[in-house]
Amino acid sequence: MDFQFIGICFAALVVFCFIIAISIFIHRIKKTQTEYDDRQERIKTDVNFEFEEKEVSAVVVDMICSTRVTGQKNVKSVEEFFICFQTEDDKIFKLKVLKEMYDGFEIGLKGKLKMVENEFYGFEPLK
Repeated sequence: MDFQFIGICFAALVVFCFIIAISIFIHRIKKTQTEYDDRQERIKTDVNFEFEEKEVSAVVVDMICSTRVTGQKNVKSVEEFFICFQTEDDKIFKLKVLKEMYDGFEIGLKGKLKMVENEFYGFEPLK
């Protein structure tokens, strides 16, 4: 009878340990999932897709076209086009533009300069 009682106690202890182990395992899975969700939420909130936009009155004061050579083995020349704009408060912005846009500018042209993060975004000449 003592062996039966010991066997029953041992079986109960094994079942109890098994239930505790399962509980700990489920808790860890939930904790890991919660931490993952928190990280994903932080990533979503940390990324800022808002850009600084400016629109100012400006006049074209200079146009610069330069060619530079790049590469050592495969040498090629790269043309760069810059337009210098002067705003009403005498700030000068030297902005890189595409060749197709460069050809449409002339010194003295006045209009609304649009910039995003201090990069050229557009220019609307005054009529």
